[in-house]
Amino acid sequence: MSGSVRIYLLKGCRPDFSNDRLLILQSGKDEEYGNGAEKAMKDINRPVLWIVVPCFNEEEVLPQTAPMLKEVLSDMVTQGKIHESSAILFVNDGSSDSTWELIRQFAADSPQIRGISLSRNRGHQNALLAGLMEAKDMCDITISIDCDGQDDLQAMYEMVDKYREDLSGDQTETAFYRKQQDLGGDRYCSGFGQACIT
Repeated sequence: MSGSVRIYLLKGCRPDFSNDRLLILQSGKDEEYGNGAEKAMKDINRPVLWIVVPCFNEEEVLPQTAPMLKEVLSDMVTQGKIHESSAILFVNDGSSDSTWELIRQFAADSPQIRGISLSRNRGHQNALLAGLMEAKDMCDITISIDCDGQDDLQAMYEMVDKYREDLSGDQTETAFYRKQQDLGGDRYCSGFGQACIT
């Protein structure tokens, strides 16, 4: 399967993506987006990672950032840290330059690269939210990173290692809630099943 590109046509100011029409662009053909993309079978030792990259007018840095991220992803797959269905998701935040055209080209050239485009500039956090919402059912781990290439890419290896290390430990419900408390989740409603941690 070649890379894929989705266009979000948003209404209103709030990021409610549930009623929006999604288009997928593959092999130069526009199609309605369906539920055809399935998450890879759960492999505790090789989780599916999606790197979410919000982009706004990034035509100058995107040609450098995309290959760097692709190299990191390929390296982690080769090392057996992540599943081969892992991907990079670029989120175009209504750019007025050629950012979207570059994302489309990268997605056409590589099955590891995907893209979505917001109908207009929504701001960094909403672009990130759109990317996380797109990724949530397709992966085990998401890592967000800025497009400017200034972040430490080696930190992604550490994050994946920590995720894998945590999964190899206690898998009980008690351990889950203890971890939520350690991460500060006891102040927020978790949204997992019927549980609400307060």
